[in-house]
Amino acid sequence: RVWDGLRGGSDELFPSNSTKDPAKVEEQNNKKPRQPQLVHRTSNKPFIKVTTVIPYSPAAEGGLRADDFIIQYGELHADNFKEMKEVSATTANHEGQKLRVTVLRNNRAVRLEIYPQRWAGNGILGCGIVPISTSDII
Repeated sequence: RVWDGLRGGSDELFPSNSTKDPAKVEEQNNKKPRQPQLVHRTSNKPFIKVTTVIPYSPAAEGGLRADDFIIQYGELHADNFKEMKEVSATTANHEGQKLRVTVLRNNRAVRLEIYPQRWAGNGILGCGIVPISTSDII
C-alpha cells in the first residue's frame, strides 16, 4: 500500500485509496487481496529441458541455466502439461511479473523467480526450451 500521509489535519494515516465512511471502511477491510494460486505438483518429473540461456536475459537474471530440467513452470507441471503453447501463454501472462519456476539441477530441485520482460534480445525470456519425456533424460 502507498500511504499519502495525513488527511484533513487528523492524526490518522489513510491509504491513498481509502475513505473515512465507516460502511466503506468495513467493505475495504472485508476485501481480501488476490493471492497467487498455489500449485502442488505431485512429482519431480521434468517436462521441459532448457537448451540455451542468453546472457543478461530475463531467464539468465532469474537463474535459469542450460541443461536445467523444468519440473514446474508457473501452474504447469508434468501431470497437467499438454503442449508448448501453454508455456508461451504462461510466459506472456507473467510479463513484468514474478514467474515461479522449479528446475532439477544436479538431481536437486531448485526454485527460481523469473520476471519475463522486454530486454535487448528477442522475446521476453531469452532462452531455448524443448518438451521432453522422462525417458529422454535417462
